[in-house]
Amino acid sequence: MLFTRPAALADDTASTEEVMSHAVDFMNQNTSDRYDALMVLEPSSPFGTHEDYDQAVEMMQATKANVVLGMREVAVNSVFQGPMDAEGRVSGIVRNIMGIAGLRRQDVPQEYTMNGAVYLSRWQTLEEHRSRYEDPDNTYGLAMKREYSLEIDEKMDYEYAKFLVAGGHVDMGYWQ
Repeated sequence: MLFTRPAALADDTASTEEVMSHAVDFMNQNTSDRYDALMVLEPSSPFGTHEDYDQAVEMMQATKANVVLGMREVAVNSVFQGPMDAEGRVSGIVRNIMGIAGLRRQDVPQEYTMNGAVYLSRWQTLEEHRSRYEDPDNTYGLAMKREYSLEIDEKMDYEYAKFLVAGGHVDMGYWQ
């Protein structure tokens, strides 16, 4: 069944949670079809592939996850990140580094961040909680290739996306 989001959920202020809840409510009210899960593919993360989507579903089934999120490696571990106060002090970062004395930057564990390319949530979880973020122990991350994990939030991101495509760094065969 095809449906359109209401205008209030089709602007820059609408949250993904609201959009997902609307989809669940609409389908529950307008069809007798029932689903196991809902996958959101954000248009600002355009390079996810059918292989990524299939792997997310397979991961959900194999682990009995309530949520599977597309993830990418971060370039810098959070130990080396933090606020800088108005005077320019980076005390929190220095305290973090002091806590790992003796470890080189390359030796700290790899960290990940969500990439916006895949949000797969169990239908029942969305019905009960109206949120993806209710069950930390049953939320899994699907590590995706960095070049396919681009989020386009600013003009520079868009320019980088064009560079990736023009340079053949992203296989456009997935979408042609």
